[in-house]
Amino acid sequence: VAHSEAGGSALLTAVDADKDQTYFLAAVPQASLRRSLFPLGELRKREVRALAAAAELHTAGKRGTRGPASVLFISGRLSFFLGKRESMGICFVGKRRFRDFIRSYLPPQRPGPLVCVESGRVLGTHQGVSLYTHGQRARVGGLGGRWYVAEKCLETDTLFMCEGAAHPALLTHTLEVGEAAWISGSPPGQLDSRASPSALACSARVRHRAPAIPCSVAATEPPPPPQYTARFATPVNIAVGQTVALYDGCRCLGGAQVIARGPSLHEQGKEAGAAAAARGAASVGPGAPGCLQATVCE
Repeated sequence: VAHSEAGGSALLTAVDADKDQTYFLAAVPQASLRRSLFPLGELRKREVRALAAAAELHTAGKRGTRGPASVLFISGRLSFFLGKRESMGICFVGKRRFRDFIRSYLPPQRPGPLVCVESGRVLGTHQGVSLYTHGQRARVGGLGGRWYVAEKCLETDTLFMCEGAAHPALLTHTLEVGEAAWISGSPPGQLDSRASPSALACSARVRHRAPAIPCSVAATEPPPPPQYTARFATPVNIAVGQTVALYDGCRCLGGAQVIARGPSLHEQGKEAGAAAAARGAASVGPGAPGCLQATVCE
């Protein structure tokens, strides 16, 4: 974080990209940020480990959980610094299956069908749509390959599935986001609805440690509420309810929650194919001798 003499504070990305936490801090209000310090933001993990070893801090891992030993030269002597394995889980869940954890906070779930988004074929049965999220990998009994949740239908308890993590049904160029939390306390000038708003050119992350993707953000019409449309140069895979963090270079501008996804690449492909078929049928003309009438299937 960078504090200015004028009183404002800016949230900057960390030097160590693997340890950058700005995606999670994008909604921190300016008043809280002004009272915050992040002393490790300008250090890489190996430098922090070296400082801990030099200070002889007790950071060695527990039995059976030790990571690889790092050899460090400190104060002219050779030291072996045994680092703990890094925790990648959700600490408050503990040693439980996440499905069992989340089920305790949900109403009773109903089984429903797993349906292939391309063929419409029923692939199997799931144990409740609320136990899954868009883009999540889900095992389909009896089928090989990697299957992912492309869409959920709460009314019919249906999960629409696609095969492959890069399937077009998972990807979209457009997101609708709700009211943003701006680090500075107010939106950038381009998005100020009191003036003549225009699109903000910036970059965005759709998950922690994901690369920042160029995008443009524009206020929806008419305001209020101050909602925004984000258009990405590269298609993204993100679920409704997740956070988009916005950046201007190394400076985090703020974040907002996804309230709707635009059409997927798969949906756009179907629409383009249907339109092309319709144009072909129109060019033939109704009742042309010797020609079959085209039927457009959705």
